[in-house]
Amino acid sequence: MSSSNDVLMEPRRMRLNSLDTWRGLVIFLMMLDHVRDFFNRGALTSTPTEAGHTTVLLYLTRWITHLCAPTFLFLAGVGIRLQYEKAGPSRGLSQFLATRGAWLMFLDFTVVSMALNFGRPFFFVQVLYATGLSMIAMAALVWIGPRLVLVVGGAIVLLAPVAILPLLHAPGALALLRTFTVLPGPLPGGMGIVLYPFVPWLGVMCLGFGYGHVFRLPASVRARTIAWTGAGSLVIFAVLRGLNGYGDLSPWKTWPDATRDIESFLNVTKYPPSPDYVLVTLGISLLVFLVIEAGGPHQREV
Repeated sequence: MSSSNDVLMEPRRMRLNSLDTWRGLVIFLMMLDHVRDFFNRGALTSTPTEAGHTTVLLYLTRWITHLCAPTFLFLAGVGIRLQYEKAGPSRGLSQFLATRGAWLMFLDFTVVSMALNFGRPFFFVQVLYATGLSMIAMAALVWIGPRLVLVVGGAIVLLAPVAILPLLHAPGALALLRTFTVLPGPLPGGMGIVLYPFVPWLGVMCLGFGYGHVFRLPASVRARTIAWTGAGSLVIFAVLRGLNGYGDLSPWKTWPDATRDIESFLNVTKYPPSPDYVLVTLGISLLVFLVIEAGGPHQREV
């Protein structure tokens, strides 16, 4: 039987306010993305981030929402790491990740797809699928340890363009495998479309898991570490994008005016997420987190 002293000696659980605010901001940006789709007449026929075929305001309202998916997947990885920090890998954690991931995939293939279409079945395979299958993969990956998971995540993100090449002209079942794993595309027979193949997004979740311990560091150390990480990501992005080669499937080109030059330079590939895309979006998102954290109390007791 526990005494009052035992209760008093239990460690207090603290929650990082800034992480919750970060999530809330990303949800707001996601709403902006969907509202734009309804009010922009060319949403389904043109790309708002294509230089020469957009306006500055339209470009910005689309580009800023690029932060959503990578931040969601990264924070999912961070959340898994924070659970892992309590007791290490466990059957309970793996079971939770597998069942939660399966539930998210079920929702994507049923509720989400049906809500978007009132005619014949059409599967609109998006971020819930990628998140769910990534969580199922994480149910196994947590057992190899955070450092190796971080390496796996970095390798997936940086080597994704190489993984795509052998499957570009794959026939039959291999083409279907490619669509669900590494390269978006339509499903056979007009049954739907996959926009979020899960492997590149698993890489982002792995990065969050491998990096998640940083959010348990003292505030000053955490801020310094995240600042270096965010700035470093943007520097690497600038170098890769400047070389105009490996880092993205869509090369940028020069235009007669500086505005279109910038638009073209920043027009990175989301489907599937290229190394350049992940570097610039997570780099910016991490720096946004620092701004959020500077604006209020860091923790609260729960």
